[in-house]
Amino acid sequence: MEMYDDDDTASTGRGPSPASSASASASEDSPAAGALSGVAASARAGWEAENRAAAQRLSAAHRLMVECLAHPDCRLEDQRPGFAVVDPLVMACSHLVRMFPISTYKAEAMISFAADLHFRYPAILEAMAQGRMDQAAGHVLAGQMGYVAEEVLPAVQQQVVDDYLATVEAGERPGARAVAERADRVIAVHDPAGVRQRKADAGRERGARIAKGRDGMAMLYALLHSEEAAVLAEALEEKVAADRAAEQLAADRAAEAADAAVAEPVGADADAAPGGQGYSMAQRRADALLSLVCGDPNRPGDDAPGAGVTLRPKITVIAGRGAAAGQGCGTSTST
Repeated sequence: MEMYDDDDTASTGRGPSPASSASASASEDSPAAGALSGVAASARAGWEAENRAAAQRLSAAHRLMVECLAHPDCRLEDQRPGFAVVDPLVMACSHLVRMFPISTYKAEAMISFAADLHFRYPAILEAMAQGRMDQAAGHVLAGQMGYVAEEVLPAVQQQVVDDYLATVEAGERPGARAVAERADRVIAVHDPAGVRQRKADAGRERGARIAKGRDGMAMLYALLHSEEAAVLAEALEEKVAADRAAEQLAADRAAEAADAAVAEPVGADADAAPGGQGYSMAQRRADALLSLVCGDPNRPGDDAPGAGVTLRPKITVIAGRGAAAGQGCGTSTST
């Protein structure tokens, strides 16, 4: 069973083919080709400048943290009674939030990543400062090397970065998963125990949460073991297939009824389930997930097979100040 993965839909690709390069070179003297080359060069320059700017921000965040650690008001603890101290991280984050329109959480993450780059992965920071690597790739590579032993880390991190840069500059365009796999191959040569330890500890991050989204939507995040995700993916696939079969059967019956009445089969698709044109597989999977967890609304009765859990909204009413003071105050919960 193949699990759904949109991250690396086209995980690896290469630059233009030789045939396309030849045809491009044949028409490179045309005004349109010259303008296109200029736009491409400008885009590349902008990408490199963005990478250098990211490296500059991270370096500045690290220097700011170092300055806060040395600040006389910032001490980890002070035994003198009544003497207040400031946490260096709090001071550094306050400065970053004031300088950049970011939250405190992002400021802390920025300082943490900057420290990792300076103390553990200077090759990543150097590649970013040269404009050759973006911050997203740096995050992926740093995450893969999190458990590498300190004694081999300098050589490993340099080799991992060199391998990534050589791959990209050769014309390949690996996705995040392919980048992580290539890094693991390099790490496994020097520190196979580090790769095994990282994978063993990955289960500690297993979990699920729901976050409020925008426009009346919400986001569901889940980090599962591969085997668990495969089982869930298979269940969703089976439910989607069953729903589509039911929709097709309903459409066929509607068409037969229309033919029997010697009428145009107008609206046959509209009478079927909402899985017609424009109904994506992602929407079908969302329906399947809710059906598996909460029950199929097309199966009445709590005891019916596949009925799932019946959800009842919990409504909390907070009464405001009115004429009947003291009456109806507090909260009222109904199900």
